[in-house]
Amino acid sequence: MRKLRILVLLGAVLLEAGCGLPDSYFLVPPNVVTQATQLSTTFSFSNPNHANDINVYFKGFDLYYKFYPDTVSPTGNDYDSTNPADVVTQLLSKGFLPVCTASDFPSNRAIPTIPISAADAAQTGFTITITPNPPGGTPPTALLSTYSYTGVSSGFVSVEIRRNVPDYVSANGYKTFSSIVYNPDLTNNYPPAGGDPEFTSALYSAASIHNGFTYLGMYAISYGLTGSSTPSRSTPVWLGFLQLQILQ
Repeated sequence: MRKLRILVLLGAVLLEAGCGLPDSYFLVPPNVVTQATQLSTTFSFSNPNHANDINVYFKGFDLYYKFYPDTVSPTGNDYDSTNPADVVTQLLSKGFLPVCTASDFPSNRAIPTIPISAADAAQTGFTITITPNPPGGTPPTALLSTYSYTGVSSGFVSVEIRRNVPDYVSANGYKTFSSIVYNPDLTNNYPPAGGDPEFTSALYSAASIHNGFTYLGMYAISYGLTGSSTPSRSTPVWLGFLQLQILQ
């Protein structure tokens, strides 16, 4: 009996000690060297060392974006590690939307936004650059918004990115970032009539008062799989915010 009590106590001690062990799954978040500010024209981050991932097969990066009136200063405090809700749920609840690509269609968005090959994933430190609305276009036509990077196996990669707003008018997947800058829908904020649901009346009002300026904030998240199909995501990394001008 005494021996049994000792074994039970020993098990309790080991169980208590196990609470301090690292999680079974861990995915290293992207590295951000310099956060974008309102004077920036791009967001950027680098590929981390995935040798530090634990039981997760890294697949690429997801991007989440949100527009703000330029009367506020985005802080990047939209994720709470003590909140039991997952990272996507938390960002969506704060008004963020996942970035899409030109090949995505409503209800069929490829995940992750930025797929990275295994060979490129092993290349620690290469930079991914996101250019939401390149300068130089002539209204109503603009240069394409893109993400780009140079990998060891893939070489230079440049892919068009778009907002997470279905383009019901042209039936051409999702709306471009330039469409809100050069051709905003100021009269109808709700689909399916072709409106821009992420643009509130308050944002439009602030933009019209302050020379049409709006802020664009963005997060990057490492994305991977545990097992063969279970999604796993890192904590989100705030890439900062930059200023766009809506030409009404």
